[in-house]
Amino acid sequence: MSEHQSHQPVEEGQKPSIFGVIVNPGEQFTRIKHQPKILVPFIIVFFLYGIAGAIAAIGTDFRLLIPDAPAEELDLLLQMEPFIRAIMFVGILAVPIVGTLIVSFLLWIVGKIVHSEAGFAHFVSMNLFIMFVAGLGVLFNSIIATMFGMNPEQIVTSLSTVLQIEGALGVLLSGIEVFTIWGIILTAIGLKRTANFNGALAWSIAIAFTLIPLLLSAALVTVGGGMF
Repeated sequence: MSEHQSHQPVEEGQKPSIFGVIVNPGEQFTRIKHQPKILVPFIIVFFLYGIAGAIAAIGTDFRLLIPDAPAEELDLLLQMEPFIRAIMFVGILAVPIVGTLIVSFLLWIVGKIVHSEAGFAHFVSMNLFIMFVAGLGVLFNSIIATMFGMNPEQIVTSLSTVLQIEGALGVLLSGIEVFTIWGIILTAIGLKRTANFNGALAWSIAIAFTLIPLLLSAALVTVGGGMF
């Protein structure tokens, strides 16, 4: 995962490997700079999220989502169970598509502002590689939650689950999580290697893209808790 893992010259004809991003991300992002790949990485990532979505949708015990709900509400939830499971599967499956396009577009705009030579395809390819690692996290958490009958909203690898903290603070602590931190590191390396962003800008963007959604989610939890 280290940014300094690979300083050997990378030939422009070498193709990036999405599996190589696990052990040698710097080299893969440098290869993306010369030869961005989208179709095969997208198929792999889409398939990975499909497996994770299927496990979560099939294995979730919906009674864990509203443990204190009245019997009437629980009966209604169980009646809608097939529809909810389908929505859960489609929602997880849509993450790599929507997430990659939105983040890549925002990074492309930043790249234009700082006069980066990286095009939209470079950012899409880079983010698909990062999304692969995130997908491994989703798959791992889905498997563990299903095996041990846990609430699927809990992120097993996060500090909030370890400390059993809920509410707004729990949302923030959910960001202190193995795969999220890994994603931040990969994003910073990718922006430096693929788009030639300077170190300060690359790390600032990587952290901000993680922190801002967490702060917004925590704010919504706080407001919602105050209303009900």
